[in-house]
Amino acid sequence: MDHICPWENYDTQTSQCSATDANGPIRVATAADGLPPAMQGVFWLTEQGDSSALMSFAPSKDGGGLSTFTMTPSDGYHFKIRVGGDRVWSFHDQATSWELVEGLDLIYNFRMEDANGEAPSTVDDIAAAQIIPSAENLNGLELDAPSVLNFRAELATAGSHSKYNTSVVWGRPSAVFGFEGGYYDLVQVMDGEGNNIEPAFSDWVSYCNDAAQTGDSPGAFHYKVAQ
Repeated sequence: MDHICPWENYDTQTSQCSATDANGPIRVATAADGLPPAMQGVFWLTEQGDSSALMSFAPSKDGGGLSTFTMTPSDGYHFKIRVGGDRVWSFHDQATSWELVEGLDLIYNFRMEDANGEAPSTVDDIAAAQIIPSAENLNGLELDAPSVLNFRAELATAGSHSKYNTSVVWGRPSAVFGFEGGYYDLVQVMDGEGNNIEPAFSDWVSYCNDAAQTGDSPGAFHYKVAQ
């Protein structure tokens, strides 16, 4: 649909991390969705504690042009995702981050870049992305000011990660007013055909089961489903 699906049309659901597979609950992004290999499958947002768990670039039922990849964006954004959207984002616990993303209706807008920081000519040229956050509940306010808040996604060379060399890995540095604000890896745990990728998948399940890491619902994760 042209408009973004209202939150009251979503159900909150919970699943066991160990039960995740090609059938869900997180949607598997595929080549048939028009996505490049670096965006296919399902990804683990590492080191996020009780916050984000798995995400996917797959199409969703969020509407409003969200979760749709294009190489020729009219607004400069190659991809937009609703954080907490329909089976494309999940959380280890229904804690502060869970409440915040719904309160803001947080959207991440991806402006893809090639190795020179320019708009990529082909999908094979994609090497990074500038991520611009926006809040639908604040009249669509966008913070397109990297000098103030700089969210990046930087694609690692295939096979180069010291631990997850069988996975696609995007580095996720962030900075506030030019000062480093944190770093984590976005690690592919399932490929574009829904196959588990090891050791990343098992490491995510182990992380999910660790109550010292993921809050009050160890072994489970939470997500929204649009009706």
